[in-house]
Amino acid sequence: MWQDLHELQKDIDELKQKALRLGSLMQDAGVQLRSGMVSPEPDLLTNLEHYLKSFQQIRSLVGVEIQYSPQGHVLPESINSLETALKRKLIHHQTREVLDSVLSLCHDQQVAFAPLDALKERVEEIKNLLNSGKMTASESQTRMHEFQQLLKLVTEAEHLNDQEWTALMDEVIRVFGRPLATAAARGHLGMLVA
Repeated sequence: MWQDLHELQKDIDELKQKALRLGSLMQDAGVQLRSGMVSPEPDLLTNLEHYLKSFQQIRSLVGVEIQYSPQGHVLPESINSLETALKRKLIHHQTREVLDSVLSLCHDQQVAFAPLDALKERVEEIKNLLNSGKMTASESQTRMHEFQQLLKLVTEAEHLNDQEWTALMDEVIRVFGRPLATAAARGHLGMLVA
């Protein structure tokens, strides 16, 4: 999925280049028509049809729905709207990956560690919000960062200098509470390996 999303970004970039070329062709054709010199190239319409087809395919893959005016007319769309939708998908995908990593956390001495159990319930709630489309990209990014900080404390604490460790510990305490942060810092939390 991750690779597919990056391929879509490449497709959008190519679409931008096509739009620039098509815009130049259309401008040249307009000049020609106004001066009464020559009719536009027959390839212009073919290029325009290919561009529209590519745009519609990408819009469908990104999941952007066609918007209508109150009168029922299709509202104009832009490549920027496709790019924004794709960025939102990428952020949500990254957040899901981080949340899945958090769900794999376990305590090495207690099967039932209440702070970790509560955290996993919170993660499931966030995943449900993500899956239902009720979380913005900004909210998703914020949640992802918070959980990445916890994972960093679990997996990289021994590689941090004192200042980094203190700042990270303070952040994890602030977001997740002292019991969970302490268990992570003392090496009691780890990730289950499938």
